[in-house]
Amino acid sequence: MDNENFVANRPDRCYHCKTGLYSHLRDLANEQGYPYILDGSNMDDLGDYRPGLKAKNEQGVRSVLQEAGLTKEEIRILSKELGLPTWNKPSFACLSSRIPYGTKIEKEKIDQLDKAEYFLSLLGLIDFRVSAGI
Repeated sequence: MDNENFVANRPDRCYHCKTGLYSHLRDLANEQGYPYILDGSNMDDLGDYRPGLKAKNEQGVRSVLQEAGLTKEEIRILSKELGLPTWNKPSFACLSSRIPYGTKIEKEKIDQLDKAEYFLSLLGLIDFRVSAGI
């Protein structure tokens, strides 16, 4: 919330968020002696508008699932075969993506969205999004 480029919520919001995130992770990786930062992007992510991918590339973050050529469905199949408990876990986009571009991101809005989605998940709903509807 300290990054005005993020808070302004323009279409390049994810770029600014990911740049800050990856810079922080790079510092931690360097301190701990890790040579790489990895993310969970897969082949299906390449077809969407994702300004965060530019930040990923600038920061040298590796996407090993993309490097392996895996799609979301293939990852689920392999995860199930390996007995991973998250094999059918729904995807959840960033809460700020629920707020229309141009509407300032505020912590209160993010908290409200988080609480609403948590409540709906307690009702047993899966694979849904709550919109700020502003």
